[in-house]
Amino acid sequence: MKLFYRYFSSMPFNLTTRGKGSSKLRRHIRACIKISKSQDPYIHYQYLYKLESKHLTPKKSSFIFTIPKRFRHSAKYLIRQKLIAYTQHRWLLPELMIHSSDPSYRVALPIPKEFRDTLLEEGVRFLIIKTYILWIGFLFKMWARGVLTLIQLILSNITRRLLNAPKEKDYLVFLKLSENNIARDNQLDSHDFISWFMRNKISENSFDSIWAESSQTKHQTNFCMGKELSIVPNIFPLLQSIKQLVLFGCDSFLAILLSGFRLLRGSWWDAFLLSDIIKFKYFYYLGSQAFASEYIFHVGVCRIRPLWTYLVEESGSAVTMVYYSANTHIFAPQLPPESYTGNPGTRIMTWSRYVVWGEEQGNFLRNIGHTNVNIKQVEYVDFSDSLKKLPALPKNSVAVFDVSPVRISFHALMGWPVPYESTLNINKFYKDIICVTKSLNLSVMTKIKRKFKIDVKTPTAYQSQINLMMKQKNVSVIDPEIAASRMIQNSDIVISFPFTSTAIIAEKLGKPSAYYDPTGLLKDYQSVAGDIPLLLSLSSLKKWLTQVINS
Repeated sequence: MKLFYRYFSSMPFNLTTRGKGSSKLRRHIRACIKISKSQDPYIHYQYLYKLESKHLTPKKSSFIFTIPKRFRHSAKYLIRQKLIAYTQHRWLLPELMIHSSDPSYRVALPIPKEFRDTLLEEGVRFLIIKTYILWIGFLFKMWARGVLTLIQLILSNITRRLLNAPKEKDYLVFLKLSENNIARDNQLDSHDFISWFMRNKISENSFDSIWAESSQTKHQTNFCMGKELSIVPNIFPLLQSIKQLVLFGCDSFLAILLSGFRLLRGSWWDAFLLSDIIKFKYFYYLGSQAFASEYIFHVGVCRIRPLWTYLVEESGSAVTMVYYSANTHIFAPQLPPESYTGNPGTRIMTWSRYVVWGEEQGNFLRNIGHTNVNIKQVEYVDFSDSLKKLPALPKNSVAVFDVSPVRISFHALMGWPVPYESTLNINKFYKDIICVTKSLNLSVMTKIKRKFKIDVKTPTAYQSQINLMMKQKNVSVIDPEIAASRMIQNSDIVISFPFTSTAIIAEKLGKPSAYYDPTGLLKDYQSVAGDIPLLLSLSSLKKWLTQVINS
């Protein structure tokens, strides 16, 4: 508990700030502090796990003329997925965190009656009128989003901003990528997501070309390992005839009218899914001849499976989720390792094919219920890289990887307790490693996860620690856009903060790899680390490094 008091005493905010907004922030921060010091700092997550398992039953009139009968079961799962995903950080977790710290607190949440009844059974009390207003406003916002989706798709077809699907050849589609996830023109040694996918032959389907969806890059055509690579603003191919466009527009307009009418009568299901319904109809009128052979999603931006993917999968296309991150689970040192579990929404994912990191991650998905699915295990996943050159590294170099912390004010507003990956622990992680490596005449190079931004997220103390390290002779701070695997390949030893994926990459690449816990609180978590050593003290860190150097 001393670690918490030390951390909270140096927080970069003033709890005496006045104003309505600051009053709300103070309330969230107090709840965050209180729950973080409790025996179970993630107790409010249990409410979301109960909501995940709550089966929703639409009215009989729902989805008639909007979703074909054979896809309505999938639509029910999609509603639950979207409800959890869209409300958990803005409403569910923050409000339920306050309730968990103060049971007399009344929450206001934009959730349906079935979810409200579940929470009422757990002792959660509601501000009824505010909850009702939030829920109605949320539904109309989702309905309006569907209307906007139709307008955008029709205008994109009329102005010819969409591409024609490749004729008489198969193609792959990668969704929601950033610039550094995409292969450069015939850059064979790149460690980006698409190059990794191609090198490791992840796809089980034949293909001749690739589409990569990215809003950060203008449309262009490159080549990746002999395959044509088109960078596109979205993955919807152009409808091939006026007839297709008219049929799509009329059917979608009917869905808008029906969903709006049903919403006014109290049946909200169609309105909530209207955007997905519009996209489903687009693929329906597009026709299977224009479908890609495979659609590849990644867990970084998308856990929700779109409704249209069930249609393309029925037509023979593959739909794959690359579950690339090994640090997406929640845990707390004061809890037993059995509590090490996934974030809300992970249990109710409905992908039929996953690509995961090794046996541990495959077992993790199976243990939370994903048993009747295709799980392909790979050694590791390259995800992001840039054209920037890696500086020449000295001999006996130690690559160090952290987890970027965020300010407690941001944690509080998102409904997160102060995690093990706090600024205090991250800074101690660096100080201990620099102290030991300096005594052993080793050089340190570190790569922070992302560039600093002047915002509410990045703690000042963390920025100061990195800036201090930049001034030290035996420390090099590598550009965050450079792939971690490139850095690991050019280092001699790798030390990672628990339980980041870089430790797994290093192990697979044959480098001495270890996790270092600067608090010593994770003594029961070796099972989570797997075969990678978990070092719990400064002396064990020095002993391990000495053994590696002398071996």
